[in-house]
Formats: sequence, C-alpha cells, structure tokens
Amino acid sequence: MIASVVVALAGVAPAQATHYRANQLSWHAGSGAGAVEFHLTGSWRCTAFSDPCTLAPGDPMGASEFIDAGDGQFVAAPMSVVSVDVANDVVNAEAHVLYVYVAPGAYVASVSNCCRLSSSSGHQNNGDGNVRYETLVDLAATSASPVGLVPPIVDCPI
Repeated sequence: MIASVVVALAGVAPAQATHYRANQLSWHAGSGAGAVEFHLTGSWRCTAFSDPCTLAPGDPMGASEFIDAGDGQFVAAPMSVVSVDVANDVVNAEAHVLYVYVAPGAYVASVSNCCRLSSSSGHQNNGDGNVRYETLVDLAATSASPVGLVPPIVDCPI
C-alpha cells in the first residue's frame, strides 16, 4: 500500500533558487458517499514568498498547491501559514480541501512541483529536482491515510 509520503529535506545552507523543505498529503473520510477531506501540510523557504520574511500565522501563502485526486481531476488547495521560523527562513502552512469521488475505487492522490533544496548548498538527496508526494485513497479499505509524525526538517551532517 502506498502510504502518505513525507519528503524531508535537509541542507547545510539554503540556496536562494529553491524553496521546498517538507510536505505531506493525507486524507480522511468525509460525510457522504465518496467524500474525503484532504489535509496538505508543507514547509518552504519563507523568502521565496516574502522577502524579507514577513509572513505570519493566518496569512495566505499566495498561490495554491494543486492536488491530483487520481481520477483525472485537480483540486486547488489554498495554503494558510501555520508558523514561521524567520531565523531559519522557514514557513509552515496547511490546507484542508473537501473532495467527492464520483465512482468507488482506489485512487493515488498526489502533489507534484519543482524546486527542492539545491545541490550547491550541500544537499545530497536529488538536489534542485522535482518533488512528488502521494497517498492511496481507498474508502473500501480504510477511512483515513497514515500520517507521518516525524519532524519536517532534520539537519544531518555530511
């Protein structure tokens, strides 16, 4: 089974051309047939959105992320700031999105985007590459996806 995937990224010093730090997509059953609520969380370089970093909890992040529901539909997920770490240039945000699948089945919902931490900053794991995180939505098998509880950013020495 494909579980929620947390993409944890670590680096020695953030590069200015990159912004993804960590993301997670999870879901739970909603009310009604085929209904789910997606929960999208993420961490990004704050100065990618506000330079200098002036975002505060409750602020909108600007552009929405888009969830590929796995059935051919894309769902806008407007992100709201949850916390900001100005010293480390990190903003954490989340979105909650209701969606209804019109047919029963198992669907791989996902989010894809660009701009992982840069290799030039010492990042050793697919630096500068794209990111994709996903979760299996199967209401016939379970009522919720697994959720990762690890810290979103872990600094590791080379």
